[in-house]
Amino acid sequence: MKKRNRALRAAALAVSVFIATGGLIQTTASAAIAPVTRAAPDSIARDALPAESIASIRMIAANRAVGAAQELLSSSLNHTMRDSTRQALANAISAANSDLAATLAQLGFTASFVGSEKAAANSRLAQFVGGILREINALARDQSTLTTASVAVKASEAARTLQLQVAARIAAESYHEVVWTSGFQAQIDACRGAVNLTAAYHVRVIGEEWQCGGARFPREGTLVRLSGIISGLYRVGPVVAVLNAYVDKSRDIPRGYSLLYQTCRNGNAHTETFTELIPVG
Repeated sequence: MKKRNRALRAAALAVSVFIATGGLIQTTASAAIAPVTRAAPDSIARDALPAESIASIRMIAANRAVGAAQELLSSSLNHTMRDSTRQALANAISAANSDLAATLAQLGFTASFVGSEKAAANSRLAQFVGGILREINALARDQSTLTTASVAVKASEAARTLQLQVAARIAAESYHEVVWTSGFQAQIDACRGAVNLTAAYHVRVIGEEWQCGGARFPREGTLVRLSGIISGLYRVGPVVAVLNAYVDKSRDIPRGYSLLYQTCRNGNAHTETFTELIPVG
């Protein structure tokens, strides 16, 4: 009877603490409990209290893991490379909560032992021990899954942070060029930025006057971010052609490049340069 009373008190304590904390128990109890195997029939009565104790400790540890995982799930919103990692963590939290509820139900089963005949009590005790051992192992698996899923979310967060840092560094280090319109000489003379000359040249080219931006356009190897009607990140390549605007025709502009930048070197139409712009990413 004393053992049963102690079992009742242990179960009642676990239930009351679990309910009082709204399903999240805060404690410093150790989580390092190995999965447990089913006890032999002749040791069922002896193992009932240790099983309850282990289950209570496992519940506390699992609750702590669920709480930490829930905080990570909330804080990582919109901060990961892929949302699939957060979904896996959410699934792990849901599974752990389900197993915690099942463990709590098994602990509550202890109360039914009191007042039963010995044979019936032993049979019900066997059901309790078998059930609680299964739940202990389920909670151990839940903690492992939560750890794995949390690591994946943190790695995805780190990758996203690195991506943003690289993007910020590229933005800070790159030259910004606005392609403000399409057209030809009249638009170039407006000196408002680069002009999309593709329709006039039948080659994908942007261009501007030397004094309006051509003189400061960066040299080979520099990153250039285009915005406007043509946008994207490009790396400046070599000058692929120097043509004479008074002699050469649009057919003389080299083909096979994603994009070319044209300007008249030193403002001289006899040295009209075409520089390769190589897409990045």
